Amino acid sequence: ILLLWYCGMSTPDLPSTCPYNSLGGKNPFQAWIFWQQIIITNCDGNGSLCLWYDFLMLSFMINFWLFIINLFVPAFPLDGSKIFANCLLNKYDINKSATIYCWVTGFIAAISIIIGAVLFRSNTMLFFVGIWAAFQVYQMVMFMRSGEARHHPLFR
Repeated sequence: ILLLWYCGMSTPDLPSTCPYNSLGGKNPFQAWIFWQQIIITNCDGNGSLCLWYDFLMLSFMINFWLFIINLFVPAFPLDGSKIFANCLLNKYDINKSATIYCWVTGFIAAISIIIGAVLFRSNTMLFFVGIWAAFQVYQMVMFMRSGEARHHPLFR
């Protein structure tokens, strides 16, 4: 995608610096379709093109799971926590919002730790996301006990 952006996806002619000019195409999408067909049709498990296919699929999967964790795990400083906290602050005061945040994030942390430890023994990322979310709950509880929940960076 970065290469397509660099080559000017919205322009009818490719810049002279674009590596796709060697294909003779005027549209970077034609070049993308060309290379995609070469990779898929020549990937028999023995060729070097399978390495690129595997690399691109691995890159996609990493980006996809980072998106899911970033958006749907409400642990500070992820985007999901900021969205969740703003939704709570629209309805409740800071102390009630912090309490709800701790319960929901603690539940997600516990589920992540259990699933990461029991079901996905070889996949430790989910386990460590749960540990990290539990630590964020611990920090919020310490702020709440001292009566300074409004000073937590999540509510600034």
